[in-house]
Amino acid sequence: SLVGSEMCIRDRPSSYGEFDDDAKTSLPDGYYVQAGAFSNYGAAERLASRLADFGSPHVLKAEVNGRMFYRVRVGPYDYHEEALVTQAKIRNFGIPAAHVVEN
Repeated sequence: SLVGSEMCIRDRPSSYGEFDDDAKTSLPDGYYVQAGAFSNYGAAERLASRLADFGSPHVLKAEVNGRMFYRVRVGPYDYHEEALVTQAKIRNFGIPAAHVVEN
């Protein structure tokens, strides 16, 4: 499942177990482009690997309303403008819901 406006691509079944993940629980300060949020770690990891050409992709674990989600973010960037450039590239890549977030 995806969360609200973060709908980018659909979750697909994965061979990854629910708790078998290397997702981070925090990232360094800066600006990031969030490309998706998934309830399935495998789906998040697949998207992160597709985004490697746009910067440093990360899978970030977050609990929202008692449910675990895996956010896919690219960054960090020191300046908002840098993140906006990457956001445009990721949107042109076919992920229109990509958006800048500040950590």
